[in-house]
Amino acid sequence: MMNQEHPSPYVTFVDWAEAYFTPERLNKKLPVIELKESYCLVGKGTISIPRLMQQLSAWCAVKGYVYNPEHLKNSQGRILGYVPQSELVDGIPVPTGRKHYVVCVYLQAEVIPESVH
Repeated sequence: MMNQEHPSPYVTFVDWAEAYFTPERLNKKLPVIELKESYCLVGKGTISIPRLMQQLSAWCAVKGYVYNPEHLKNSQGRILGYVPQSELVDGIPVPTGRKHYVVCVYLQAEVIPESVH
C-alpha cells in the first residue's frame, strides 16, 4: 500500500511571509517580537529570532525587497523603533504615555509612483 501524504496543519515560512507582509507592512519598522509571535501562531511551534531573521532575509532576496537597509541601522547595526508602553489595570492594558525602544526589521520595497492623469 502506498503512503499518502497528509497535508501539514502548519503554514510554511513562505506562506506566512506572503500573507503577513501586505503592502501596509512594507516600508515601515516592525518589531521583531511581533513577527516572531505571529509566525509561532501558525508555524511549526517556536523559532529562534536569528533563524526567523535568516529566513526573512532570504525571502526578501527572492522578492526583491531590501532587508534592513543600511541607512536605517544604528551604530550597532540594528534598527530600533518606539512602541507605547502599557500596564494592566483590572486585566485591561492601559497606555502609560511612555514609550520604549524595541528591535525592528524593515522591508524596503520599490514604491511605484501613481500615474499622473
